[in-house]
Amino acid sequence: MAFVGVAAGPGASPASAELPSECTQQSETETVRCVYLYTGATQTFTVPERVHEMSILAVGARGGSGGGETGGAGGLAGVAQIQSESVYSGAEFAIEVGGVGGDGAAPNAAGAPGGAGGYNGGGDGGSGIAGGGGGGGGGASSVHDSVGADALTVLVASGGGGGGGSTDQPGGAGGGSGATGTGAAPGYGPVNYGAGWRGGPDADDGSGSRGGDGASSDQAGGGGGGGGAFGGGGGSLVGSTPVPVGSPGSGGGGGSSKAGDDDSDGGDEGTTSDATEGMVAQVVIEFADPSIIHPAISIDWPSIPGGRDAQVTLTVPARESDTVWTLSTSSDVAVLPATVTLPAGSISVTMPMTTSVVTETIEVTITATHGDEVITTTVAVHQDILITTPSLPTAVVGEEYEATFTAVAGPLGQYWWSIPPDSQLPPGLTLDFDGKLTGVPTETGTYSFVVVVTSGSGISREFTLTVVDPAAVPDDPDNQALPTDDDLVGSTDDPAGPAVDPSSADSPSALPDAGHEAPASGEPLAATGADAAPMAMLGGGLLIGGAALMLIGRRRRA
Repeated sequence: MAFVGVAAGPGASPASAELPSECTQQSETETVRCVYLYTGATQTFTVPERVHEMSILAVGARGGSGGGETGGAGGLAGVAQIQSESVYSGAEFAIEVGGVGGDGAAPNAAGAPGGAGGYNGGGDGGSGIAGGGGGGGGGASSVHDSVGADALTVLVASGGGGGGGSTDQPGGAGGGSGATGTGAAPGYGPVNYGAGWRGGPDADDGSGSRGGDGASSDQAGGGGGGGGAFGGGGGSLVGSTPVPVGSPGSGGGGGSSKAGDDDSDGGDEGTTSDATEGMVAQVVIEFADPSIIHPAISIDWPSIPGGRDAQVTLTVPARESDTVWTLSTSSDVAVLPATVTLPAGSISVTMPMTTSVVTETIEVTITATHGDEVITTTVAVHQDILITTPSLPTAVVGEEYEATFTAVAGPLGQYWWSIPPDSQLPPGLTLDFDGKLTGVPTETGTYSFVVVVTSGSGISREFTLTVVDPAAVPDDPDNQALPTDDDLVGSTDDPAGPAVDPSSADSPSALPDAGHEAPASGEPLAATGADAAPMAMLGGGLLIGGAALMLIGRRRRA
């Protein structure tokens, strides 16, 4: 049997894939690297065709230095990284690359302005007069899973805190990622998933993802807090007012970094770390080069339940003309078309594969051949779950009922039972996940319902349960179980013949036991269960009574 395929989804276009302008192909690693640098505005990345996974690295921006000959150094930024983020073609990500905090101005009688906070969350440095202005906090670099107010955060690399301005004393240094600055009243790094606190009077706490502004004074300026998932606090001078003459500014706190989000659709939680000297603010995205097609056979099931159908996809580099591939399997439990035709210009084609019911797991090798090209893969065909309960016993209104469904487990070795939403059990009965049907029926009738058993894959089957009135139940002195639904209608598969309704005239209890001899006196009666000795005494009494009546009759006639 030949199979003429059509291209399989978006991956069917020719191998050349359009890449964003920030991206370059890395031939030695067969990857594509996209580098986004600071622009002062939101940038976007659209996932190319045939890309389903990527890694993301972000580096925040450092804080600005404090003004003056010995102004404090700006704090280094943070780094956030996710090695594997699940994505889909066409998805758009919003990218912000943080700006470096501005340096504070040198001391000036007319005023020494603080450095401006860096783009994307950096706090402004405080101004000074006798001393230098504080450095601005560095901005954070961040990636969100879409453009807009409802976007979720994928990762954030924090900005460093700004350095404090100096007087005749050196200014405090800005804090690094999540760290507190230095000095008499430094800004704090974020604490307990909240923004950092200010170092003292006239400085600002961090506000959300923005760093707090440094304090301004007639002496020196404090450093601004760095931006981040939470912003760092602004630096001050001392913890009280008035500010003593000659007080230098303290450094601002660095913002906090974050990698991964609990609400994201896929990927790991990532890692965070501190940037090293010389690292510049950026966001780097890498993924496998979609223009490089490696021949492969893929299957839509990781392992296939026997008796189920599967879809098999052949992927190869695009050709200028149609190519015919010969298909084969190592076992008859899996069957593919004899050939498949890959259309010109396509890189993949999907075809059906049928499997047989199996009682054990069988490894099947699938092979596709075209000339000298041979592609193989292996898949396991395993026993599917199977319901083994033949039927259900009859239930009686007002009486406790219990029946247990059974099955042969699937690949997980265990299974769970349920009733689909569109199916109804008889009133008063419930089904537990372990297959126990229990309760007290409340209404008579014949009920049909579906049960579903799941073990890796799911299978369903319809059952019928008859609920009868207590008056319709025959006396059962031996306390025997009620008949099942199959018993009531008879079973042609039973070698002893069909079951018979006990209340009918044909019931064995209503017929002589022709297959047994009459018991001897004093032995139990097989047919009735009565003892012979008491029955003999009763018979003798009846004979004596009859003789007495005959004697009385004769005396009257005389």
